[in-house]
Order: sequence, then C-alpha cells, then structure tokens
Amino acid sequence: KEAVLFYRMGDFYELFLDDAERVAPLLDLTLTSRDKGKPDAIPMCGVPVHSADGYVKRLAELGYRVAICEQVETPSTTGGRRLLRREVVEVITPGLVGDPAGIEAHVEVAVVAIAVSSSGEGWGLATLDASTGDFRTTCVPEGPEAEGRVGEELQRIQPREVLLGADRRVSSWASWQEALPGAALTVIDDEAFDPSRVSVCPDGFDPDAHGNPEMCAAAGVLSYLDRNQPAARESTPRLRSYRLGDSLVLDAATRTHLELFANTEDGSRQHTLIDLLDESCTPLGSRRLARWLRYPLRESGPVRERQDGVAVLADGDRMRERLRAALSPVRDLERGLARAIRPNATPRDVAALRDSLAAIPGIAAELAGSTAEADLASVVEQPTVLAAPVPLDALVEKLQDALVEDPPVVHRGSRGAGETGYIRMGFRPELDEVREGAAKGREWIANLEAQERERTGISALKVRFHPVHGYSLEVPKTQQSKVPEHYERKQTLASVERFTTEGLREIESDVMGASERAASMEREIFEGLRCEVVGEVDAVREVADRIGDLDALASLAHVARREAWVRPEVHAGESLEIRGGRH
Repeated sequence: KEAVLFYRMGDFYELFLDDAERVAPLLDLTLTSRDKGKPDAIPMCGVPVHSADGYVKRLAELGYRVAICEQVETPSTTGGRRLLRREVVEVITPGLVGDPAGIEAHVEVAVVAIAVSSSGEGWGLATLDASTGDFRTTCVPEGPEAEGRVGEELQRIQPREVLLGADRRVSSWASWQEALPGAALTVIDDEAFDPSRVSVCPDGFDPDAHGNPEMCAAAGVLSYLDRNQPAARESTPRLRSYRLGDSLVLDAATRTHLELFANTEDGSRQHTLIDLLDESCTPLGSRRLARWLRYPLRESGPVRERQDGVAVLADGDRMRERLRAALSPVRDLERGLARAIRPNATPRDVAALRDSLAAIPGIAAELAGSTAEADLASVVEQPTVLAAPVPLDALVEKLQDALVEDPPVVHRGSRGAGETGYIRMGFRPELDEVREGAAKGREWIANLEAQERERTGISALKVRFHPVHGYSLEVPKTQQSKVPEHYERKQTLASVERFTTEGLREIESDVMGASERAASMEREIFEGLRCEVVGEVDAVREVADRIGDLDALASLAHVARREAWVRPEVHAGESLEIRGGRH
C-alpha cells in the first residue's frame, strides 16, 4: 500500500483527497473539504498534533503505512511571508511503529524479513522489534519441511509485518497467512537483501557474507529501516544469531492446547500460563517471561542456572520483596530508550530514562545484600543469572544536573521549537542571563496595559501577542478617538485596531530576541544530552537486559513461594517421575 500522508499544518496533521476519504471512517474523523460546494472541492480531515500518535498506531495496526510530513521551519524564521518548508521525516509501518508509547508491555512489535539462499543453504529469518532494540536472526536448513518450519517460527514470533523479495517464494505466504491474520505482507526489491548495500552495519552484521541467508534477511530489515526511518540508523541494535535447536519448538496446536498466552474460551490472556506466572514489576520482566515461554530451553544446564536464581530469590522472602521494590521504579527502559534517542525526542522522554537509570544503584545494592542473606547451601556459588546491572552514574548525574525534575510538555515535531523551561537553572550561566533579561522585559510589558489604560483613558485597551506579528496595543474601533498621536498603526482587524510605540518596539525586540535565544540555547543543550544518550545506547540496553532477567526470575520466585511449588530435579535422561503433582 502507498503511505497515507499526515501533512503538518500548525497544530494539526491534515489528510487530503483519497487519504482523507479512506482514513476518516477508519478513525471516526469528520470528513470535510476545502472550497466546499465548488467542482474542485478537496476532501480533507485532520487530527491534533498532541493526539496524533494514537491515530497513527491505529492505522499501522490496520496494515497502513503512514508518512509523517513535518514543518522544518518556524514562522519566526520566515517572517510569515511564505509557506513553511516541510519534509517527510519518517514512515510508520505495521512493523516499524516509530514512537513506542501506548504499546502493551508484554507485546512485541516485530518486522520479519525472509531470505532464501540461492545456494541451497536454507531460509534466513531476521526479526527486529524497533520499539525495544531486539534484532536477531536464525536459519532454517533447506529441505522438504523447510517452509513448514519457517511458518512455525513465524507463528512463534507473531510479527506485525513480513518482508519478502519480489522474486522470492511469495507463494509461500498463502500457507503462512492463515496462522498470521494480523500480519501485513510487504514486498521489497530484491536488491534490499544484498548485505553489501547496507549503509550502516551494526555489530554482528557481516556485509561481505554474500549468500548467507541470515545476513541477507538482516540486510532486508536494515534496508527497510533505512528507507522508512533513517534517523534510526545511529542507534541500530546489535545483531544476535540464535539456533532453532536451542529451544523446544511448540507448534500452534500445542500452544493453543496448553493455553500459554490465550485461553480457548475467549482468546484473552486471563487464566493462561503467562497470566499465572507474570507477577513482574517492570515491562522488561513481563516481556522476558513471555520470551522464555515462547522459547523453552532444551538443555538441562541453562535450565538449572535459572533454577539456581529462582531458588535464591524464593528462599529469601524479605530480600526478594526488597529487590522487587527496588525494581518497581524502573519504567520500560528498552522502549524509553527508543523514545529518548529519536530526533524528535522530548525532554520528558529523556527525563523518564534518567529516572529509571537512577534506580539501578538501588537494585545492585539489594542484590549485594541478597547474597549475604540467602541460604546458598544448594548452590555452589552465586548464580550468574543474578548478576547485578552496572549503574551508569556519569550519564545519570549529567541528566540530573541538566534537566528539571518534571520537564514541561513539549509536543513532538516542530511545535516545541520555541519552548523553554526544561533546562535547570544554574546548568548554563549564559542561559540564566538570557532568561533573566527576557523575564524583566515581559514584566515591563505586563505592566504596560494598566499604565496605558490609565494614561489614555481607553478602558478596553489590551496588550496582545501574535507569534508572527509580535506584541501590540489593541484598541476597539469604538474608542479610536482616544488613541494618542504617538501610537503607530500596526494591524487592522474587523472590530479593533492594533498599534505599537517606539518604547514597545524596543522592549519587544529585546524580549523576543532573548526568548528566541533562550529557546535556541535550550534546544542546543538538549540535543547534546540526547546525543550523549545515543552514545550510551549499548550500555543502557545491557542494563535493560539484566533488569528483564532479574524481574522475570523474581516473578517466578514470588509465584513459586505463593503457590508452594518445589524445584524439580532436571537431567538429560528420558525418564519422568512426578510425585504429588497436579495438572
């Protein structure tokens, strides 16, 4: 499908022509038109900028692609004498959601590319969840059951979007689509699967691996990301490879029968295994538990490592609850990071990331105390799965020094260009001086209205501000006879006249100049902070990965203690012995 264009006009995104006619009924918008009643009337509808994310996500869920066209200039830079320049800054697709706000914590939003090796090596699958930074590949060996195994893996991933080459085996999609009713198919050029064409190569990606199905599939994802959301290139996550043989593959019938994620009564999460096990404190832990259920371990060694971690946490009730309390302030670090590193990030996005990272030392401290309190008689040494996350003290300190505790709302896109007040006083002395000058000027203007009313006798005189025309003295036409000679006419409206004076012009110039300089300085400081976060992307993702494991283990320990479950003895043999079990 061609992308639906969200065209920025002031405080609204407008849609025109066919886009408006298609989208209006889907989003329950009022369809209107420009030049209504004329033969060439243009159908249109719109949504406010501050609530656009919900509408965009709804369209993506319905399989649409949405092109976001932003204003890249402000009225002050053009003097209001021409249209503001606009550019398409990103394209939201079913599998590339852009801003991850509003996505359910346990849900993964993935785009999958499938590449078939021309040399018979097999099928490569590359999966990217851009909202969390999870990027992984696997390979299904060629053989008579290859297509079926690819379909099984797709059902396990449950992607929102599948990318296939124009000359690949698109016919296979028909057999997979029935099991993936919510997935959109996107056909891309075969050249996109060429690893050597990838412009920015993340760690783990080999641009010289021609013919390798995993690298070809990864190239397809990276090319698609680069084309639709080029700003994401600076923070492309590390590519990880996994083998299907590392985990137990459960077919769709088995997953349905076991009611792992959806019950057979109404398809909801209620009364399922994940519903029972998920007592996590963070979205990271919730997603990690879901991943563990989708990919059950096969080897007894890794199973016992997880059991060791659960045992330590289950045996120490007070320690476990203190750890869970320390985890609770951590928000969705993975998706918070995805928001904070975007070029249209807001101060609140970075502040939310700061607050989550500030909780990490408390978690590390609880884990340090845990090993001293826990009964480790059944564990040879501290389980590696309970390793503490490494605090990012320098980054947190910088963000705490720079940003106010609760930054004001700044809408995404170009609207926040003139916003100020999110950089903390004292962080940049030059900014403080500019702010002080602007505040004194605004105070003078605020007093001007009362002074001019008293001096001129114009009781209805008001001081007005317009983002393009600036400050003016507004006088109703019914009181025009009282206007002093030194007032200079600035603007004529239907029922009022607007004037300025030499003194007002001078102060206005000072105030407007100071406000613009302050806004420019704050934007420059904030962009520097955002770039510092981008520079710590890998470290933050490592912290998020540790938090996910710890929270998932703590959740399992909490449920095991509550339900009086016991630890099974796991071995590599084929015997199974259950005493006093229930099903």
